[in-house]
Amino acid sequence: RRASRGAGMPINSAVNVVAPAEVCTAVAEMVADISNSKHFDREAILQEPLSFSQAYCLLWQDNHSGDLDGRKSCIPLQVGLIGALVLDLTVLGKLIVTSRDQELLGFKWKKHTLLVTDPTPTGYYLDDAFFSKVLERVAKKGTRGRALEDWFAEFFDGHAAKHVLTDLSRQGVVGVVKGLCGMKKFPTLNPEPEQRLQSDLRALLLEDRSAPSSFLQCLVTLLRGIDSSLFSSCLLKPRFSTEEYAKAKPKAETLAQECRQSPAAVESPEEEPEAADCPVIRYDSQR
Repeated sequence: RRASRGAGMPINSAVNVVAPAEVCTAVAEMVADISNSKHFDREAILQEPLSFSQAYCLLWQDNHSGDLDGRKSCIPLQVGLIGALVLDLTVLGKLIVTSRDQELLGFKWKKHTLLVTDPTPTGYYLDDAFFSKVLERVAKKGTRGRALEDWFAEFFDGHAAKHVLTDLSRQGVVGVVKGLCGMKKFPTLNPEPEQRLQSDLRALLLEDRSAPSSFLQCLVTLLRGIDSSLFSSCLLKPRFSTEEYAKAKPKAETLAQECRQSPAAVESPEEEPEAADCPVIRYDSQR
């Protein structure tokens, strides 16, 4: 079902769109750095009212029209959401991302591998958005040696956002409106979660704070990384005036650099850990 790759450009068969390899690689490196950072405190992040993917979609979504600009066409935004889902599943202990130095014919690079550590479904939207697809593929083909960017290339599409926002609609945060060709839009009903998130981001990036929360620092790292790959910054910048963003942007870049360059003090194993055995799970794309 999946088209073969050509010239190093992964193909997403669901929408027949080419996912540039450099986008998938850049986001994979960023997600690996975040998930293995000393600032990625799983226990603290679990206490937050929003997950990474929920926060990402609320910042991406137009709260009046309910649309997500570039949902079907902007590859960095799509891949960024899959990255947020990987972080959410890592927080829950379902996945880990390992990073190991590689060398071939004098060329050196880091290989970032996604492994399933707990194949039990979460029971939340994370399953439909990404995890069930991973479990189904793992059950059929295994994961050993599969690079994180290959997961991004295979499973990025506009459907992940739908599952995240559908869950938020069940909580009364957004509504659901059917648009042209059956495409759903998700206008805001309860603005409080997004307003609180925006207030926290503004306070972090405009005020002098001693230390950001683990969640906010990792989220800013992800948002700034995706924005930097776009012609126009559409996740963080709209939350600030032009003058404010001139101050907020350098602060965001500093926080991102700290997060990405501060690996947790954990010894890397000599061998990659064994992936968990996964049952065969049929993924229902209509759910």
